[in-house]
Amino acid sequence: QGSVPFSRPESLLKDADRRVLVDETTTFPNSAICLLDLKYPDDKNYSGTGVLIGPHMLLTCAHNVQDKSGQRPQKINIYPGQNGNAAPFGCASATHIFVKNDYGSSANRHTDADPGDLAVILLDRNMGDETGWVGIKPWPNGKGAPVELNITGYPGRRGHQMMMVGEGEDFMGGLIAHKIDTEPGQ
Repeated sequence: QGSVPFSRPESLLKDADRRVLVDETTTFPNSAICLLDLKYPDDKNYSGTGVLIGPHMLLTCAHNVQDKSGQRPQKINIYPGQNGNAAPFGCASATHIFVKNDYGSSANRHTDADPGDLAVILLDRNMGDETGWVGIKPWPNGKGAPVELNITGYPGRRGHQMMMVGEGEDFMGGLIAHKIDTEPGQ
């Protein structure tokens, strides 16, 4: 349900964790990466990551904002560029949540391989005017051609951005295969 409440660092490649801590979160593009604090009706808090894609629009995973039963958080606080206890751009709240219609409808429903695992959150203020926002474009170089990826986010409940750069490939109808270290929440 949502993101996991606590997680342990791990390498997907079973080696040492190769991610690095992002120190500078007040400049673009790191300023557009947001920590999500999700409060579900069961009185549990979860965290996740999203990225601003417009002045008041955030892209995230559907599993952050809708559990397997269809339940959604009562409240979502969004903190762009969060760095430990510092919230350099303050906090916004979610006003609307839009989950991709086919979320949970594939054979891989509610897993990392669910192609519908996308959601957009509308914010109560235009944070992107302060932080900047990223664009969205089609996969480059044609299907299956490797590209360099940068995965940045907020693992677990630590409140610090972590990132790693590596190669990714398109497979399974738009899902990306990679060997970049991540963990729940990121």
